[in-house]
Parts: sequence; structure tokens; C-alpha cells
Amino acid sequence: MTARFWPRAGLALLALLGSSVAGADTSLEARPAPLRAYSVNANLIDLQRVDGAIFAVGDWGTILKSTDAGRTWQQLPSPVSAMLNRALFISPSRGWIVGHDANILTTRDGGTTWTVQYRDPDWGKPLYDILMLDDQRGFAVGANSRMLRTADSGGTWEIIEPDFTFNGVNLYGIAQLADGTLLIHGEKGMLVRSTDEGESWEQLWSPYAASYFGMQPFGDSGAYLYGLRGTVYAVGDVKSVATQDPMEWDEFSLVSVEDEAELAAQGFRYYPNPLKESLFGSDSLGGNDVLIVGVNGAVVRNEGGRIEPVTTGLEMTLGDVLITDGGLVVAGIGGVTRVPFRK
Repeated sequence: MTARFWPRAGLALLALLGSSVAGADTSLEARPAPLRAYSVNANLIDLQRVDGAIFAVGDWGTILKSTDAGRTWQQLPSPVSAMLNRALFISPSRGWIVGHDANILTTRDGGTTWTVQYRDPDWGKPLYDILMLDDQRGFAVGANSRMLRTADSGGTWEIIEPDFTFNGVNLYGIAQLADGTLLIHGEKGMLVRSTDEGESWEQLWSPYAASYFGMQPFGDSGAYLYGLRGTVYAVGDVKSVATQDPMEWDEFSLVSVEDEAELAAQGFRYYPNPLKESLFGSDSLGGNDVLIVGVNGAVVRNEGGRIEPVTTGLEMTLGDVLITDGGLVVAGIGGVTRVPFRK
């Protein structure tokens, strides 16, 4: 099974963002990213807010930092030139980035310097997301159900193979909800939870037959799940969702469920969306409200039981969004930009 998407965009978005296979870093040796005056216009995938700063990562190993809510950006030295997919900070000083060639980068000085902590160019596929439970324990997930675990702050990463990885689908994201539940989402509607900090994993019933590209937690144990063709679901309590046997899961018999009664019985809700562009990134509007972005400048939010478009004038494909006091900071084709927005 080939890697077709990554959590907030996928290799499909990689193509939309203007990267080409010919331009990818295919060498077995890590190559530092070039420092370029126009790096702010690079194809960028993910935004991460930490301690008053914003980090943006993306194509050709680009790492940018802004300390003025996205008005100006500084490119930071990067030890790799491969696509970077997701940044994570657990404190103002301690952070990680994951990307293609299974790269895991780390910083101990707030992003000023980054080093390669792990990479697997022989495998050669992307890691899409990373979660650290604390400064020692964490997980990274990626293409073809690749899953890594560390118990020593990333000094070593081991491949683990829970039962659900048997099916080999791409895993696009992993998050910890407010009640401590861990939730993984991915290709072909894959949903997996852990209620014991990753010691054991359960594959969940899912209402969707295609890809969840992203999620946005809300409340103590809820999450919005969104992805292909503008699809948005919400689950109110991940702990209560029924499980299924990974060995009996059949990707060829999957169906998408939109019936309100059937969804409610399983703890889900479907949000009709007039826009059919795929959705890749999100930020919380506070409470149980969410703002989601995607293909062709799609910006949408939940309004009652529906998803409604937000007018911004954006036309580029968007990989991620952060809500700031002065508006929206968005990343995607052509880099990062700010647009006015009022909640």
C-alpha cells in the first residue's frame, strides 16, 4: 500500500503545494536545508504556537519562527532538506519535528538549533505526527501504519506493532485528549484509542470509509475529525466508542454513515458541509467550536449542526491555521500569510 496522504495534507496536498518527486531529497545522507531569503514563501504544512512564538514547517526542511503573531518570519537552520510535516513543543525550550525519510528532529533551545534524532532513509517514507506524553515518553506515527515509541526523550525510538497496524493504512495524526485518552486517526476511516497512555491500543468503530486528515480535540474527551471531500464528524466521548477486531476489519466493505440516528447510537455526529474541498488543519474557536482549513482556500467553521464557509479571500490550498488576536495565520501554498478574522 503506497503512502497517499499525510495528516494535514497528504502526498496529494504535497502535489498541490507544488512539490515534485524529482525535487525530493532521495539521498541516504541528511542534507541541511538551504537558507533562502524567500523561505517565507516556501510550501508550508504545519503551524505550532509556543510561548508567544509561532513555528512553521514544510518543504525542503524549512523551519520558520515568528515572534509577532506571524507578521514577520525568521528562517532557522535545519539539518535536513526533506519535507517536514509536523512540529510539537512540550515547553518553550523542548520541541520535535517529524517528516519524510522518517526524520525526527529535536531542539533543546526553543528552536534556535535542531538536530536529527532519528531517521530511516532506507524505509524512505514519511512520519506524519508526533505526540510526547511528557519529556521522556512519546509516539510518532506515519505511512503504512509505521509507529515508533520512545521512553528516553527520543534518545532511542523503537518500532512497535500493535494489532491495528496489521492493516498497514497510513496514520495521519495522534493526540492526547483532556481526559488523557490517546486518539490516532488515519486512512480509510482508521480510529484507534488508548486509555492507558499507549500501553495497549483498541481499534474503534468509525463512521467514515475514507481518510481523516486531521482532528481537533474539544471538551474532556471529544474530537472533531475531518478530511477528504470536506467531510466533518464529531465524537463527544472517545472512551465510549465501540471497538472492533483489527483482524476482521475489511477495507473493501467500508461504508460512510450520515444517518443521524445510527451515528448518535455510536456517539458521533455528522456535519454537512457545502464545500467539498478536502480539509487539512484546524484551530479551536473556544468551547466546542472549531475552524478548519483546506483545499483552494477553504475556511469553514461549525454553526449549529452544519459546517459553514468563512469568507477570507484566500485561494491557495491551506495546510494549517492558527487564530490570533489580529486575525488568522495560515500556512500552505506560497508560505504563510495573515488575514482578518473575527470570531
